[in-house]
Amino acid sequence: FPPRPVDHPIRFFQATLPRCAFEEIATVQARKKLFWQSDGQVLDVLRAKARQVGGDALIGFTERDVVTGSSPNVNGGVDVRRANIRSGIVIRYKDSSCTE
Repeated sequence: FPPRPVDHPIRFFQATLPRCAFEEIATVQARKKLFWQSDGQVLDVLRAKARQVGGDALIGFTERDVVTGSSPNVNGGVDVRRANIRSGIVIRYKDSSCTE
């Protein structure tokens, strides 16, 4: 699908689905790369990715922590590095007039 404009609204659906008919077109994910990044910045990355593939919204929005690595520390223990991953399924409305 052609990309959507940069100002095309992308809505997140976590517990419900849109009432309009739609098709699933991609799965996208993003994570905080730097500890000072805000949640809003991560969501903006997901929106941008959804627009790039021609999407209208994300369903099945999830958030999870994953272990990305570990290293020994000076106390004889192990420091574990984690990343917070946000993901969702990009959908495209079958009726272009839908504004869910």
